Amino acid sequence: MIKVILLLFIGGSNCFFDFPEQTYNSPELLKPLSYLSKDVYLNYENQGLRSYLQQVNLENTIQRHNISIKNGSISHSQWLDRLPSESSQEINNLALKFLKTSNYFVMNQCGNKNIPSEECIRYLKEKELPNESQLKSECNSIDNEYHSFRRLLPANYKDGLYQMNKIGLPKPLEVSALASDNENTKEDDDNNLAFIQWAQFIEHDLVKAVVTTMHDGDTIECCNSEYFNLLPRYRHPSCEPLESVDIRQHTFDRKSCLNYVRSSLAVNKKCRLGVPEQLNEASSALDLSQLYGYTTEAQIGMKSKGFLKSNGEFLPYAEIVKDFCVSDTEKCYMAGDSRVNANPYTIILYTIFLRNHNQIAKKLTNENSLMTDDEIFTKAKDLNTRIYRDIIFKEWLPILIGNDNMNKLTKEKLKKQTSESFEVSNEFGVAAARFYYSMIPSSQKKNINETTLFNLHDEFYASNLVDKNFDEQIEGILNQKALAMDSTYSNSVLKRYFATKDSKAFISGADALGWDIQIGRDHGLQGYTEYVKACYGIKIKRWSDLSFSMNEEGISKLKTIYSDVNDIDLIIGGIFEKIDKDASVGPTFNCILSEQFSKVRQLYYNLSGEDVTSTPTTALCDSGAALICRTTNVKTIQKNIFASASKSNELINCTDILKEC
Repeated sequence: MIKVILLLFIGGSNCFFDFPEQTYNSPELLKPLSYLSKDVYLNYENQGLRSYLQQVNLENTIQRHNISIKNGSISHSQWLDRLPSESSQEINNLALKFLKTSNYFVMNQCGNKNIPSEECIRYLKEKELPNESQLKSECNSIDNEYHSFRRLLPANYKDGLYQMNKIGLPKPLEVSALASDNENTKEDDDNNLAFIQWAQFIEHDLVKAVVTTMHDGDTIECCNSEYFNLLPRYRHPSCEPLESVDIRQHTFDRKSCLNYVRSSLAVNKKCRLGVPEQLNEASSALDLSQLYGYTTEAQIGMKSKGFLKSNGEFLPYAEIVKDFCVSDTEKCYMAGDSRVNANPYTIILYTIFLRNHNQIAKKLTNENSLMTDDEIFTKAKDLNTRIYRDIIFKEWLPILIGNDNMNKLTKEKLKKQTSESFEVSNEFGVAAARFYYSMIPSSQKKNINETTLFNLHDEFYASNLVDKNFDEQIEGILNQKALAMDSTYSNSVLKRYFATKDSKAFISGADALGWDIQIGRDHGLQGYTEYVKACYGIKIKRWSDLSFSMNEEGISKLKTIYSDVNDIDLIIGGIFEKIDKDASVGPTFNCILSEQFSKVRQLYYNLSGEDVTSTPTTALCDSGAALICRTTNVKTIQKNIFASASKSNELINCTDILKEC
């Protein structure tokens, strides 16, 4: 019966999943605010600007003591994973001024009038600043093409504005310990490593939450060189490190410390006060910006006439290694995204699409002598991106969300909408899109039950193997099964994540799930049960109510960590759910993922007037199999590259595929 109820809530006249809009609960309480003069707003703005300058002075003190991220540390890897551009640093500095101004207004103006902070904050979001406002002037002068995350549900902060909720909640490292199973992880019955490889690549295209920096762009470090907490006087206000009792100590007053700096903020597009949204350097379009670059400067750096820069058939080497890798390797690859060297899987897929672009550009050059370099580059990029989108919507996405949801998505009515409505949601970007981390094994094998090619914990941001074993790794990716999407993580991502040569003397590694929990709280996500309610109309009031999506073993585990069922973090609830029939994730993640890809489809329609899910293809020419055959030395390949070869997913000779193309 419950399953039938769930399906009734899928769909909607306006959106694949309709989420509730924010409304005022107490409009009468807000009337006093409407009589405030412009001088009141300017006064709070001045207080906010003074507070910002006080933070700048604190940052100068921290810098004088040489406290910043050191090359080769775990923090260095995390920095590369969330590397900000110069423009995002500028936007964040302005957003901090808006935040501090909003904070003074809410605490003093609304607090004195007993106006609930949530109501006050929503009022500020609708209120125009005076024309004399310095903040408004600065905001109007910045580049308005940046992106911010949108919200499916209202922000969940202690003060309603920005303070992270921590009281009463278990620490992220306590929660992530639930996912440890000492490598007794199950394999996925259907999906191979290519499925999770593309999941991460697509995440890189749509999501880039970047880290806050000092006012001048310098890095922020929250832990000392031995991975202990810094003294309070040296801790930056944006520090929210992950802490646990350190097993090296016989006393409980020393805490091990993993750096976590809060995400950069974005300014309201209408230059208003209120809850700041987190900045997303990526756009909500599937445009291969992770390869070509998110910014104009990055795109220029990747371009060589009509081609992408390369080192033969491989990605170009980075001129400054520390900007792309943490190791001392001479072979550190460069792309439009600092995460290109995150692991061998990412490097390989970046390489494949680089090769595909350059093959297309070469063909265009030979066939069209009158085309300029810019025309060749633009055309090759467009064709490369179309192939990429076709593979996602026609082969990868149906496996992720299931054929039923895919059919509903493709039948949804297309219409013109405002650009802000297409932005990537926080819930997708820092929770649901990270589902694949549960599926990553600790090692890759050349073939089923054959030699290990690498152990993942040795390869984070260290590109040592790709050009030596490229074709062997391709075969392994196509043939090795992914781990099951469940509540257990392999040790390489749970206990040895981002481990470096320099860090191993002090700490075995970081914790991907712990960081994901922390970033969810940083971005003000609601608890898991609120998304169950929003997606399916089911109210979770007690632990037994979770049985609609979880098994008893999982519920029992969660009860040992969370004191209240409504405290469960979204990402934890998502990975503990039972997988939807014919899909690769549980119902709540499926809801959030489907909603976002519906937006991606709508955006493409708004930009081009075409439906990305119904663009014509030529046999297998635009398939994942054809892409691999064109760009590697693979001889035979399964029809759908995201599942292992079987009777229902037969092997095909690459020569036969390429003859048709």
